Amino acid sequence: MSPRVQKFGLVAGRWLGAILLAGGLAGLLGLAGCGSGPLVDSQRPMPPGPLAWAQVSAGFNHTLAVKNDGTLWGWGGDGLFQLADSGNTLPRFRPIQISPVANWKQAAAGSQSSMALKTDGTLWAWGDNPSGEFGFGASPSSTAVMTQVLPVPPPAPPFRAIAKGSGFTVILMPNGTVWATGSNGNGQLGNGTVVSSDFPVQVCAPGQIAPCGLFLTGISAIAAGETHVLALRSDGSLWAWGGNTSGQLGYGNTIASSVPIQVCADPICTGFLTSVVAMSAGGLHSLAVRTDGTLWTWGDNTSGQLGDGTTTLRTTPVQVCAGGQVVPPACTVFLTGVVAVAAGNDYSLALRQDGAVMGFGNDLNSVLGDDVVPVEPIRPIAQPLHARPAGWTAISTSTAPGGYSVMGIQADRSLWAWGNGASGKLGDGSAANLLHPMQLP
Repeated sequence: MSPRVQKFGLVAGRWLGAILLAGGLAGLLGLAGCGSGPLVDSQRPMPPGPLAWAQVSAGFNHTLAVKNDGTLWGWGGDGLFQLADSGNTLPRFRPIQISPVANWKQAAAGSQSSMALKTDGTLWAWGDNPSGEFGFGASPSSTAVMTQVLPVPPPAPPFRAIAKGSGFTVILMPNGTVWATGSNGNGQLGNGTVVSSDFPVQVCAPGQIAPCGLFLTGISAIAAGETHVLALRSDGSLWAWGGNTSGQLGYGNTIASSVPIQVCADPICTGFLTSVVAMSAGGLHSLAVRTDGTLWTWGDNTSGQLGDGTTTLRTTPVQVCAGGQVVPPACTVFLTGVVAVAAGNDYSLALRQDGAVMGFGNDLNSVLGDDVVPVEPIRPIAQPLHARPAGWTAISTSTAPGGYSVMGIQADRSLWAWGNGASGKLGDGSAANLLHPMQLP
């Protein structure tokens, strides 16, 4: 059926990222377009003085963020209108306000697309829509106008949270059900098929065969990777579906699943992972935090992104080692005090209760913030950021290959950036890489 849409005009103006928040998880983020040339801004510039940032979503080459006052900001690539400016597709090297209203709650940057939730639970989309990931049909394929997502048939707003993967979007409803729209070649829409959809379909209950008669319920948080999805139930159990080429679904094999399956707790799946409080889906790997502050990982480990001291692929969860150990033979001390996580394409970041961020995996473009110029080093053991090691409350990173940028919020609500700066996505006024965290002016 044709969806209803409402449009919100502005005067001027794919792949996912992961978000990590102290005290809990809010999954999803994204990527963007590219461009070059001077910054020409017909939208409102960022005011001087201290800023209070509430949420940030790092993408492939654009970034979105929400301030405490509910205003929505963006910077980086704008080649396909992902910054909602129909009059200018040049990159923006510093944050610009991209909506005149101040009632935004969560933003999610996609490959060359953007989506955001307002405080009233309505969902809005702009930028590129080649796979139907906006959920309002295949047309328009791209738009510079913020367009409200009003699918027909339901779900209808209010929406609770969104998570963006590579060409698809996952939607969490207030009643704990989950819906998804867009690409579905790996079953990432969770509806028992591999048929893509340009409007939202409901995620099936475990064990269902399409057309499903029962649906997933009781979900409190969602996260989307390149082609897979994680869903956290209110009882602390963790469920996964979609692509599984590297075991990122965590149930002991590499077979994709088009309906949710429960993440195992051991190599032969005699039990299931429990007491999960936060999670993140990366390129081809997954992360989960348990109530005791331990961190568990599974999936691709080519760059040591599982943090277990090896580069061995894992199809079920393994515990992340503490730093300062030599492996092999095996870790004897494990990382503790973790409260949230963010998975990149082939690297991982963990936020501890003391405000420190630990990183492991591929340190390309110094995405782990170590102040050196790396050549794709493998860091299989968790290490702290070398500069400004503590005080973090939120971290967001892109899961896209080639993304390698990180945005962080400190306890004073200041915004920081490091890693790959292509298209100005770090917001520091340039397109240069930053080898350690730098505060945005």
